Parts: sequence; structure tokens; C-alpha cells
Amino acid sequence: MENFAKEIKISAPVRMRTQAQALAEVKAIDPNTALTAHALRQLVLQRKIKVVMAGNKYLINFDSLLDYLVNPTEIEPDQVDAALYGKLRKIHA
Repeated sequence: MENFAKEIKISAPVRMRTQAQALAEVKAIDPNTALTAHALRQLVLQRKIKVVMAGNKYLINFDSLLDYLVNPTEIEPDQVDAALYGKLRKIHA
């Protein structure tokens, strides 16, 4: 029977927070933060931070949020044709 038992080892407890709780903790760490509830919600919806659905709520991995705030991902600029940028283009109706 011992062969069938799986042992799960977690090095540190996972800190899962709702959006409101995560924002409150960030503000407790840095009272002058510019992070807003809307910006946090966008990070969740864009899956830039780790989240888990619990019913209809998103639970945010708080450590993932802090990691993202320290090292945000690069935003790729839109692929714009440099030759046409800033010039008028004919509209075909």
C-alpha cells in the first residue's frame, strides 16, 4: 500500500488572495503604490500572474504578483510598417 501513496512536499505555504486582499497587501507593503484594482484585474484577465478559479472568483498567487511587479514582462510593440507610419492611406470603399 505504501507504493500507492503520493507524498506532496510544499517548501513554503502558497499565499492565495482574492483581488481585494492582494491589493490591500500590496498597499500595506507600499502605501504609495500606483497599482489600482483595475490594473490588477487586467493582470489577472491577461494571465500575466498565476491565478486559480474558485467558483466565480479568481484567487491570485500573491508571490507570483510580487514577482511580476518586480520583473514585469516585456510588451511587444505592434507590428507597424515603418514606411507607412504617419502617412495618409487611401480608403477603398
